[in-house]
Formats: sequence, C-alpha cells, structure tokens
Amino acid sequence: MPVLPLEGYRVLDLGWVLAGPIVGHVLADMGAEVIKIESRKRLDSSRQARPLQGKEIPEGSRHEFVPLFHAVNRNKLSLAMDLTHPRALPIVKEIVRKSDVLVENFSPDVLPRLGLDYASISSFAPRLVMVSMAGAGQYGPLREIRTYASTVTALAGMDSLMGYEGDRVIGTTGVSWADPNASLFAVHAILTALWHREETGQGQHIDLAQLETTAV
Repeated sequence: MPVLPLEGYRVLDLGWVLAGPIVGHVLADMGAEVIKIESRKRLDSSRQARPLQGKEIPEGSRHEFVPLFHAVNRNKLSLAMDLTHPRALPIVKEIVRKSDVLVENFSPDVLPRLGLDYASISSFAPRLVMVSMAGAGQYGPLREIRTYASTVTALAGMDSLMGYEGDRVIGTTGVSWADPNASLFAVHAILTALWHREETGQGQHIDLAQLETTAV
C-alpha cells in the first residue's frame, strides 16, 4: 500500500466546532495520527447540532449521532479530559511532548490560563508546530472577540457584498464559509512549518487570524 504523506506524525487536536476540527481531519486524511481532546463538562457545539432521527438512537446519546460532528472528526483518536482539572495538565504536556503538531482555535486568553501557551510549551517541546486560529488573531484591538464563521465574514466585509444594487444587504445567510477557508490556510501553513522543521529542526507558532484569511 502507498504511504500517506503524514504517516508517522502525531497531531494533538484541541479544535472546537468547525475551524479547528477541519484542520485535524484533513491532517488525519493525510495519514497523521490525530488525537482529539474533548470535555464531558462542556460538549463541543458541533455535537449539539441536529442529530440523526430514529427510534434506534439510545436515550441520552443524542450527541453521539450528529453527522456534522462526525464529518469533521473522522479518522481521529479521542480522549475525554477536562483541561481545567489539576490532573489534566501533566497528561496533556506529555502528549504534547510526543506530538509534532498542536491545533487550537480558542480565544487568545484560554491556553495561557492553562499553562499551555506556546512560550510555555516550547520550553519542553521546541520542535512542536502549533497553530492558533483565534478569530482576530493573538494580538491587536480585536484579539478578545469571540467569533463564529458568520461573525468573521461580517467583520471581513464579505456580507456587504451580498445583495442587489440599490437594495438592502442580504449577507451570507448563515453559510459557514469562513470556517473551512481558515482551516485550509492552516493546513498549508502547518505543512510548510513541518517542512521548515525538517530543514532546521525548529518548531514554530503560527498565529492564523480567521478574519485575515477571509479578507484576503
């Protein structure tokens, strides 16, 4: 059988909803071992989307039968863990130490509070490639904004292009275009960073603002 391009690489997927998880599933499709960490304390929003319908779904298992969640998390390993629990941090750090890539799309203040910001991680995993996909990036006046795809397209000006001349703006009607768009930018950035690491031995932190990838 042919060898997939990322076989032998390990990815820690802390992605949330769509933008982060899509990155993980593309890397998994390319052969990487992707470990997705979830929390039972706060379910991923994509698990709470419309589930399959039918009497065969066990009571209380609705979140396990959501096509949207499975579409963007295929080919991944899964680990349930509350990252805010004191015993979680040593386990996560050990996984990070043995990983090549970390993907996250939290707001910029989340991982620093947990001691998992890039400055901390790089001290014990200098070869790690980490991509952070906050809505407006890690720096600047909008860094604290919490976004979904519809927020990003509005901020990028895309919504203002949807409509007819002389009439009211229609907008993008809720299509989550910005999510997969940012994800594909992130995949290309990760592959480039891995190539750079093979040449230099150095990992790096990719600050990928979803707003910027949508406005390009």
